[in-house]
Amino acid sequence: MKRLLLTLLLTFPLTVQAVDLENGQKQARSCALCHGHYGQGTPGPASPRLAGTPAGYMVKQIEAYINEERINKRVATS
Repeated sequence: MKRLLLTLLLTFPLTVQAVDLENGQKQARSCALCHGHYGQGTPGPASPRLAGTPAGYMVKQIEAYINEERINKRVATS
């Protein structure tokens, strides 16, 4: 029993992460303008479906936008 308790106490900090839900909602609104509230997208290539896309792929692409390695030509300003 003591071993289980010790294991839980040592691994608990690894599972807890601070989440800023309000900021997440603000960020999601800008994506939802084109991709829809549920990520369903729109017909045609302008706003592709995001729903069902693997999480790892999405993280990689968002990081590429943040690092300016991927540019959205539709919203880029000269």
